[in-house]
Amino acid sequence: MKKLAALLLMLLHITANAFSFSCMAGASCIASQGTKIPSKTAIWMLDRCEDFTRNDIGSRALRMSVKQILEATNGQAMHPLNVASYAYDQLAESPLRFDRRQRLEETKYIQIKQACAELLRDFNDDAKWSR
Repeated sequence: MKKLAALLLMLLHITANAFSFSCMAGASCIASQGTKIPSKTAIWMLDRCEDFTRNDIGSRALRMSVKQILEATNGQAMHPLNVASYAYDQLAESPLRFDRRQRLEETKYIQIKQACAELLRDFNDDAKWSR
């Protein structure tokens, strides 16, 4: 478990550095979440945030297993629960700042929602942008 956590942290560090390199190479970037994020990535993250936080569906998705989600949605890929679950998986691999827990049900929905709100505020703040 500890090795997996260390590997995850290393992967996040490498990912953050890749984003920073893209910004140094001339991409339009936003300073948020403790790093510089290319505009395309920020837009993608905001879309995933919307999928996850719409009507607080992500809170419910975090408390359910994949099997429970599939049963609740009859396997409908575009059902809000499936969309939220998939969005969480993508946000977990993004530079969005929140405490990723080994056990999904221990992940704090409010942390993700607040990080998404911070990213949106930064996105709309001209002073946070650079080229």
